[in-house]
Amino acid sequence: MKRLPLRRFAPGLVLLTASGCVLSSVPRSKEVLRTAETAMGSEEDLDRIETLRAVAECRGPAGPYRAELQSARGGHLHFALGPEGEQETVAVVHGDQAWRLTDQGAEPLTPAEALRVVGHDFAMIALDFPRRFPRSRVEGLDYFGGRPCVVLGFSTQRGQPAKAYFHEGSGLLAGFTLEDDPGAVGGGPVVVRILAWQAVDDVRLPGMVVVTDAEGERVLFFRSIEINGADPSALEPPEPPEPPEPLGPGQIEGTPSGP
Repeated sequence: MKRLPLRRFAPGLVLLTASGCVLSSVPRSKEVLRTAETAMGSEEDLDRIETLRAVAECRGPAGPYRAELQSARGGHLHFALGPEGEQETVAVVHGDQAWRLTDQGAEPLTPAEALRVVGHDFAMIALDFPRRFPRSRVEGLDYFGGRPCVVLGFSTQRGQPAKAYFHEGSGLLAGFTLEDDPGAVGGGPVVVRILAWQAVDDVRLPGMVVVTDAEGERVLFFRSIEINGADPSALEPPEPPEPPEPLGPGQIEGTPSGP
């Protein structure tokens, strides 16, 4: 799959953006996404990636923490988060369902909690463009992180307006913005910047990410990413809790049975 220069798409169209940048050739959103994928690796190398296992050293408003992610295409994720050497918070996402795993069993996550978990899975976001950026449209050329980028407008799976930015030169995803993220404490806008990419085997994946929201700034440094290294059993949905035993005749819930 040959990478096409962005300025060669749709020749003859001229667009002046709000920032004053001139985009002489306006690509289609599918071409922007295809170019970004090709910048990460060949079609063959990307297609062979079924799962990812990543460990990130993170720093947030409450201090440093560690995140381990095992993920698969299609919205499957096992997420463990916590300070080194302390009890971890473990969550499992399976499509549109998510749970927190505790000693007592699985507890459903709220949609906002699930979004915060999925929001750490930047390596898989880069490999899952069609699902992550649905109904996208090119809005022009603008600056993001001090560099010119092609801007795609899209709506998240929960309907929030958002924008994705792709470097005009390399085609790689530079980051994205959400106008109102329900996964952020207090809501409000969120800005995600991919500051560095790292080579993993024959592909390039996000290596350093900065997330800014109403709580402050989080920095994620992915110290290791293993292709197809996830444990399939960790990605399975948890077993449903055992149903309570049926009450005997005349027994009131919460009271012992018998004489």
